Amino acid sequence: MFSKVTLIAAVCLAAGVVAQQCPPDELIKLSSLATEPTLGPCQDKAAGWTMVPPSSPPTDEQRKAMCAEPACHTLIEKVLAKNPSDCLLLGVLNVKKLADDFKPFCDKNKPTSAPPTAGPTPGPTSGPTSGPTSGPTTAPTPGPTGTPAPTTRPAC
Repeated sequence: MFSKVTLIAAVCLAAGVVAQQCPPDELIKLSSLATEPTLGPCQDKAAGWTMVPPSSPPTDEQRKAMCAEPACHTLIEKVLAKNPSDCLLLGVLNVKKLADDFKPFCDKNKPTSAPPTAGPTPGPTSGPTSGPTSGPTTAPTPGPTGTPAPTTRPAC
């Protein structure tokens, strides 16, 4: 029984560490991102997700939309440069996890560019390309003559 209680306490403690709130100075450290020029374009493409103010973590669909937006890549680089702490900002968003997972997620979900497929081959033609002849010709053709050509023999 003691081991179950210890295990439950350890799990609860670990969950508390993972989901700890950010200290107030973390918000101050990241506040300059609110004026970052790439923030607006990134959030516009993020299908309803916002970093400022922090909302819940983006869904996979929102992250895929962010991966397709160059402004989001620049924004995430600037977030990483701030060296965010591993904590929940305003209780809803782990900025460090979002930034650390962004590039691997984008690499894993990069659309593949398959070579274009060949279109269907053309079907058979509707008929012959030249019409049939109307029949035998009536024009005379040169033929063999009745007399063989003379040959000359050398005189001896």
